[in-house]
Amino acid sequence: MLGTGIDVCYPKENKKLYEKVLERGAVISEFPLRTHPAPENFPIRNRFVAGMPLGVVVVERAQYSGSLITARLAMEFGRKVFGVPGNVTQPVSFAPNQLIKQGARLATCAEDVIEEPPTPNRAALQQAERPEAEQRSLLAAAALNGSEKKLYELLSAEEPVHIDDIVERSGPA
Repeated sequence: MLGTGIDVCYPKENKKLYEKVLERGAVISEFPLRTHPAPENFPIRNRFVAGMPLGVVVVERAQYSGSLITARLAMEFGRKVFGVPGNVTQPVSFAPNQLIKQGARLATCAEDVIEEPPTPNRAALQQAERPEAEQRSLLAAAALNGSEKKLYELLSAEEPVHIDDIVERSGPA
């Protein structure tokens, strides 16, 4: 969802992401073609940002940011609102901390967000998450040379492995 026309990439640094979304998803805007970014466009856009998903997660935003508008709208639309807590001395922690104080759900990891949707949605999220992690692992392993691959196979994501055990199990260099 854009705060510009669909033909305007903003900010320009997001050009690659914009093109990737065009290839794989949908670029949506209620603004006419050639509409350039203007501050008043973003609260308008935020109605869609708040209403389309099942929930909204606010990670870091200052006191006077559009994220608080989006979170308020999400609550009005009956969506779940999550806040990722931050250091109270940092200005960018204001929005999520304030939302948590006002009753937003605390989110400290992805599972906090994934466990909230209704069962069919949650199952789809968890299913979509697994192949990506497995695929990344396979790609990483495929790019390794012989000795790197041997070390990689000795490591475990489930439990820590002491460096001495790795040295012992890897054999002579």
